[in-house]
Amino acid sequence: MKNINAYRSVNLNCRILIPIGIGLILLLCIGIYLSQKQFEASLEKHVSQRIEMATKEYSRKIEQQTDILESTLQLLSNNPTLINTFTARNRSALIKLVSPIYQRLAKQLHISHIYFSDPQRVVFLRAHNSKSYGDTINRQTTLSAEQTNAMVTGVDLGVLGTLTLRSVTPWHDKNGNKIGFIEFGIRINQILKEISDLNEFGLFLAIQKSKLSQDQWEEGQHIFGGLSIWHQYKNFAVSNKFRLSENLFNSTPNLDLILQAKPGQGPKQSFSGKTYQWQHIPLDSLDQKNIGQIFIAVDISDWITGHQKNTVNFIALYLLTSFLLILILYRFTNRAQFAEKKLHNSMLRLSQMSSNLETAQRIANIGSWELEIPSNKMHWSDEVFQIFHIDKNNFDASYDAFLEAIHPEDREKIKRAYTNSLKNKKPYVYSFTTLYQIFLA
Repeated sequence: MKNINAYRSVNLNCRILIPIGIGLILLLCIGIYLSQKQFEASLEKHVSQRIEMATKEYSRKIEQQTDILESTLQLLSNNPTLINTFTARNRSALIKLVSPIYQRLAKQLHISHIYFSDPQRVVFLRAHNSKSYGDTINRQTTLSAEQTNAMVTGVDLGVLGTLTLRSVTPWHDKNGNKIGFIEFGIRINQILKEISDLNEFGLFLAIQKSKLSQDQWEEGQHIFGGLSIWHQYKNFAVSNKFRLSENLFNSTPNLDLILQAKPGQGPKQSFSGKTYQWQHIPLDSLDQKNIGQIFIAVDISDWITGHQKNTVNFIALYLLTSFLLILILYRFTNRAQFAEKKLHNSMLRLSQMSSNLETAQRIANIGSWELEIPSNKMHWSDEVFQIFHIDKNNFDASYDAFLEAIHPEDREKIKRAYTNSLKNKKPYVYSFTTLYQIFLA
């Protein structure tokens, strides 16, 4: 019997604790999965918003610098001394006149260059490089200013590979005669540096090689102090980078993966204990043609660290709660097992007692019966059926059937004795004669 009880106890634990344990593990896995999905969605939204803000900041700064360039250029083009000096084609006088102006504007407004060219777009003077002149300007901004005879401003790619916000205006004398063009410029690198510092982004500027000549590109980078990275990437040349360490920059993921990624879903890169997600902002020229990309590394380390801490805390709290639940259920099952064992033992004892009673009744040739008063249903022991010589399979054991089995002379006496017993709640003993032969099968 001990072996049977041990099996029952193990079976109860299997039926209750193991399914609940499996269910708790599944819930934990589902919780971690949903938490990860929610984190990824939140991170994607966060990165997308930051890139969107950076894009808007870039556009805002372009507009801001455009206003500065155009207003300053308007003032300079109306300067009579400059007009007379340029009309006289006195280069040395023009240099003396323009140099302090250029230095002041470069320091205060980050103006990168000032060009003076004749009506045929031939350069007469570069204020930032007075020894270089005589070439013809064929950039989109100058050609548009020539065609429209109005001031034109936009991002343009120079022959040396410099990406610059240029503002060009046709230049007229006091009589309205066209004497040439004046051009101001602010290199995009300055705007990118401000965006990088403001948003704490690591970024680099990449220009499409198809728009460049390698020799002129390298010459321009040497003049303006750029990086001149030509061979690192297949389709892009890199001119400047900001807030990017050399090692991080050199381990940049495949640029095609960055370009193909949806906003907020760029490839991730772990470096020096931090994690970055790469994104890009396209750069278009004045004629809306793409000339390059701004590749941005967004530091998402704090987000990942916070998510990891939250996940660990969630798992710890969940496991603690699950442990307490399992402990409570274990104690409950132990009590249930103990109660089940007691009930099982009681049933065994009752079964044994019933067996002993049947044996004793059989030996003593006596029987026992019970009557359910509301239903008038009787329960006879096997020996009673033997005493009455009645087949229990063909006999409806009831009080009325019992009376029918008694000799008619004894029935009234039995009824009175039974009624008095119920009324007085006392047992009665009475002998009677049976008519068992009537009920023989």
